[in-house]
Amino acid sequence: MFLKKLLSAALFAVLLGVHPSFADSKPSDAFSLQELDAVYDDVFNNSYMKEETLSMYRQFLSNKVIWVGGAPQVRFDYKVFGKKKDDMDYPLYISLHGGGGTLPEINDQQWENQISLYQVPYGIYVAPRAPWNEWDMWFKEPVDRIIEEIVKVFYYSDYEIDLDRVYLLGYSAGGDGVWRLATRMPDAFAAASMMAGHPGDVSLLNLYNLPFMVWVGEYDSAYNRNTECAARIRQLSELREASGNDGYIFSGNIVKGKGHWMDLEDKAAIEWMSQYERDQYPPHVVWRQEEVLRNHMYQLEVDVKQARRGDTAIVDFDYENNRITVHRSDYDILYININDDMFDMDKKITVVNDSGKIIFDGIVYRTRSQLLHSMHTYGGIYGFYPGVIVVRKADLTSAGK
Repeated sequence: MFLKKLLSAALFAVLLGVHPSFADSKPSDAFSLQELDAVYDDVFNNSYMKEETLSMYRQFLSNKVIWVGGAPQVRFDYKVFGKKKDDMDYPLYISLHGGGGTLPEINDQQWENQISLYQVPYGIYVAPRAPWNEWDMWFKEPVDRIIEEIVKVFYYSDYEIDLDRVYLLGYSAGGDGVWRLATRMPDAFAAASMMAGHPGDVSLLNLYNLPFMVWVGEYDSAYNRNTECAARIRQLSELREASGNDGYIFSGNIVKGKGHWMDLEDKAAIEWMSQYERDQYPPHVVWRQEEVLRNHMYQLEVDVKQARRGDTAIVDFDYENNRITVHRSDYDILYININDDMFDMDKKITVVNDSGKIIFDGIVYRTRSQLLHSMHTYGGIYGFYPGVIVVRKADLTSAGK
């Protein structure tokens, strides 16, 4: 499949530029499905990827250090479990250590402990060292990009990890980070497990497609972790019931007789998470902006400069019938990105609002400009999209039958 070929080479990067405009008439840079491979090779090799970028990631892996704008250097260590199987790429487990607002040497100790805290049956287990020594060290703005860089470091190496089997877990302050990162970027992971962390004021709505595990000791009363986690377990149960059991897969575990340290009863999270793979193109997407704003989630994209915390989009995808329903969008412009693994792009795609009124009904053209845009915006982590549909907020209320 061409998608696999692309994902084995494409590089995720932050886009600096203008989103290709959508036109009713056929764009001058449109191409057919039969031309996709050749166009991709040309765009990728001549307009996007450079060998020095791949060399940079190899150097990051060799030095066990990565650099991300807005953060100090990020050290990491990792272990490889099992010999690489010919028919199975390595899953990647990203494990966040505890500590927080304390002395650097204490956070170093917590990091070293995290490196050996869990074992996986098969895969790569990586523990990054938080770049700060502060209480919110795992959910500052650059952390999203740090996680993405870690994935790319291992993806663009000889390890060839499975991007649909990337798992996130963390203990204590690392658990604080899991609460935030899993809800900000659920499309990056197959499953996540939070151990002994505090949820703060995070919304759980974005966990619709991400299996999520909660672990807390019965007597872990500092900062009310036990009662706060218990409340979030109840909330997840309510969300799952409201979804008709279609979304919000979760497992809530309040460990009897334990405090902040659960004597590794939480190691059961490894097996639980490992049963899941990421659904890159889910049929139902719920996206609420959290405290760190993002420009995309799954197939949806926005201009992050126009986004605010709480802005929400809810969209259904009927892939079999080439139909999209936009139930809600708080954005002036919502981009719905399209590729041939989602829809038959040689047939009309229909977009309707929550009342069933037609917003768009036509061919979505594959274009070179949109393909390049998606390489920058999504890259090797989140896929690529040579087509796009633009939905304006005004369309949701003024669309006709």
